[in-house]
Amino acid sequence: MTSTPPTSVSNHDNAASTPSPTATKLLTLKTPFVQRPDCASIWDLTSVPLRVSGVSTSVTILVSDAADERFASCQPSGWDSIVPASCFSFSPAVCPSGWTYYAMASTVSVADNGRDESTFSTAYCCASGHSLGTGLSDFPIATMTPPCYRRVDAGEVSIMGTLSHGAGSTRLFTEGIQAHQAWHISWGASDTSTLTPSLPELTSKKLIPTWVPGETIEKGMYDRDHGDDEAVPGLNKLSRDLAIALPLIFVTLSKKCSVADSQAKQVDINHNSHPFYNYTSGRWLYNEHLRLAERQLHFNINALCQVVAKSVQQSSDNITLFTKIAEGGSYRVFEASFRDGSRAIARLPYPCTIPRGYGVASEVATMEFLRSRGVPIPRVFCWDSSASNEVGSEYIVMEYVPWRDLSETWQTMTFKERMAIVEKIVHVERILFGVQFPASGSLYFKDFLGADETSVDIPDGAGVTSRAKFCVGPSSEYLWWSQTDIRLPLIMSLSTIELLTAIGERETKWLQKFGEKRYPREPLYREFYDHQLVDPQVQIKHLADYLKVAPHLVPDGEELNAPTIRHPDLSPSNIFISETGKITGIIDWQHTSVLPSFLQAKIPKHFQNYGDDDSENFRRPKLAEGVDSISESDREVEMELYRRRQVHYFYLGYTSNRNKPHFDAMGKYNLVLRNQLYETAARPWEGDNTSLQAQLIRTLEHWPEIRVAGEAPPVQYSEAELQECLERDAKQRDADEQMHQVREAIGVDVEGWVPNNEFESAKARAGVMKSEMAQAAESEEERREFEELWPFQDHEETD
Repeated sequence: MTSTPPTSVSNHDNAASTPSPTATKLLTLKTPFVQRPDCASIWDLTSVPLRVSGVSTSVTILVSDAADERFASCQPSGWDSIVPASCFSFSPAVCPSGWTYYAMASTVSVADNGRDESTFSTAYCCASGHSLGTGLSDFPIATMTPPCYRRVDAGEVSIMGTLSHGAGSTRLFTEGIQAHQAWHISWGASDTSTLTPSLPELTSKKLIPTWVPGETIEKGMYDRDHGDDEAVPGLNKLSRDLAIALPLIFVTLSKKCSVADSQAKQVDINHNSHPFYNYTSGRWLYNEHLRLAERQLHFNINALCQVVAKSVQQSSDNITLFTKIAEGGSYRVFEASFRDGSRAIARLPYPCTIPRGYGVASEVATMEFLRSRGVPIPRVFCWDSSASNEVGSEYIVMEYVPWRDLSETWQTMTFKERMAIVEKIVHVERILFGVQFPASGSLYFKDFLGADETSVDIPDGAGVTSRAKFCVGPSSEYLWWSQTDIRLPLIMSLSTIELLTAIGERETKWLQKFGEKRYPREPLYREFYDHQLVDPQVQIKHLADYLKVAPHLVPDGEELNAPTIRHPDLSPSNIFISETGKITGIIDWQHTSVLPSFLQAKIPKHFQNYGDDDSENFRRPKLAEGVDSISESDREVEMELYRRRQVHYFYLGYTSNRNKPHFDAMGKYNLVLRNQLYETAARPWEGDNTSLQAQLIRTLEHWPEIRVAGEAPPVQYSEAELQECLERDAKQRDADEQMHQVREAIGVDVEGWVPNNEFESAKARAGVMKSEMAQAAESEEERREFEELWPFQDHEETD
């Protein structure tokens, strides 16, 4: 991974000499800095006078410009608080990820008392592919001292640059000189053990001209006499490159897709290591190599540009900018900008996205169907559910919607603004709940499914089935698929009882065919099974009990059993709004299912506040008394609780008025029990032989609320079975809560993911927590067991 050269053309008075480790207020970078992906396209064009061979001319150079208002937010945290003279000096520090170390040297400084000595080392950092140009009096940008630069020959790259420090128009740069300010780093002898990667051992007689992490420096290499500057590359080369590069050529169009990505300038666009093909939007605390491999997808970038352009009746020659803008849970997202100002979005699923073909086809059909019913959804221009195409991947090309991501403003909205958005979301859900479907499953275009696949046509607007364009087919819910085999049979159900029975039969067949003894996926559960492998035959028995109960779970009333569609993740990050607060688009419809209404009855995860007594009892939120007199940190906690209560309360309030069937279903405990049992039975087995039986027991405890009085439950458990199961279930729930608290304390999600800029701090917190917990072990055996099972470290995974 490489990063955008976060350096500049500016009025900073940077010294050209070796950076001093005694400078004050220098930022610390003990691990390689990795820049946000959305900072990749910040390159600017500047015109400077140059005299070559006695001829005066004006030259345009592509630079990374600190005067660009977008620049500061893309630097290490705290960068903009550093005085200009020191903003490109860091200590103790290592170079950014993927960069090259230049002029590495060590020296000894003597304190003011004339006695105490300390050893420190220094180096310059340049982006990959750039050379260091120190000691140059003729570099055309005097304030960039020293520069990192590279010569760009025609045909190598096409890079968009912006005039007037990012505020002007854009031009395409294809040939000339590209430059950025070198970073100065320094570190003391005592800092070496704290830095990653490990840096070469330096002496006062050694000058290492260039070094990249992992390179071995043999003993005696680069020993030199003081003052030998010839060992530093780039001292006299830049002037020649400037002369060769003149005149710099700007073209208005390139026949290749124009890539706006910092890493694209440093890595061959067709190379597997290019960030277009790799996940760069976060890190994983454990098994990161697996997560990255799952998301690596090499495709034909030029073919994708042509597909995108053709879908909007344009030529790929009209694409002026193509960049990666987001990476979600299932898709990598690109944006194409055209000469006329229009844009389009391309979404490519990761190799680990399941299901891929069915998932793409179902999402597109769902979007088009619901869009025709008035739901604000971007229009799909073209799509392919097969990777056997010129792009080399499945893809969806869709409309660009002018928007603000609701998650960007959700926390700062006023009470009225937030409630207005909640009301609009409930209105969208009312539309969804009002659409009638003939079966449960997922939506597809009628001509996508094969003749041997079960489906039910959805009548057209006039109620005519023969002209149907859409159908309900196999569910695309990701839990019902696995990487190696489909969890057969694919489910499309005409009735509630058929659906409830099908999930139990499907899981039973899967376990009978593929199930093997294993440890629970959650390491903390192992203790509850005496550290023995868990037998899937026990789960098969529990599924048999579920199948006896399933026919009795069908609620009375046609409305509760009506197949209903709902967005699977209605969170602010999937909702776009206009400046006036209008919902302009809802995205991420993958894994959307049509299910009986009572199984869809729940508050969206982001808007619920379960676990809070006031919210669960539907009390109108009130701000705590004396909130203005408490500390700022306590006040923030209180205000966040107040906000969550508001959203929960008003979501329910608006739903009770505008979507009453949904509200009524959410409020009936016997329906909640049915829902919980369904979800537990549908969950793929991961070595947990307790949760399903425990949920069956809770359902049986409330049997009179589920079936008419006098109707005996079809399954009975002994007192010993009840006690053993519920005690183990309580332990598992406690373990789940402990893991939740640990993840929150470390700052990772359930898979160990963390934003790039928080990775090192999360890793450090995990290390401290592991050490403290290991020390609390009551025996050496317990300590070893704990260290072996510590979940936040690389470990073997079992599907």
